[in-house]
Amino acid sequence: DGSIIVGRYIERLGEVMDGKTYIFITKNEGMVYKRLNKNKKNVLVVESDNSFYPPYEVKASDILEIWEYECNIGRSDKKAEISETASVKDLFLELKREIHDLKIKS
Repeated sequence: DGSIIVGRYIERLGEVMDGKTYIFITKNEGMVYKRLNKNKKNVLVVESDNSFYPPYEVKASDILEIWEYECNIGRSDKKAEISETASVKDLFLELKREIHDLKIKS
């Protein structure tokens, strides 16, 4: 989306923590922004926040650099749009409330 990600350089592989997001620079994938799912002995399991993309393993020997996400700087002045997922969720919650209210009135 044009945002700039600011990261902190990770000195040792042992510093990474499950659930945090990182910028990985690897031999095979190049530069990727992923969430660490599992930190195994010589392999990291990483995943995208977009559930469309499946998690995958990255060998420790393939990692050139790791940067921990610190913050991002947005570069767009576009009005933020509600995601389709959020609006569908809101519709279901509203429908659930209406059904609940109807049951109470009956």
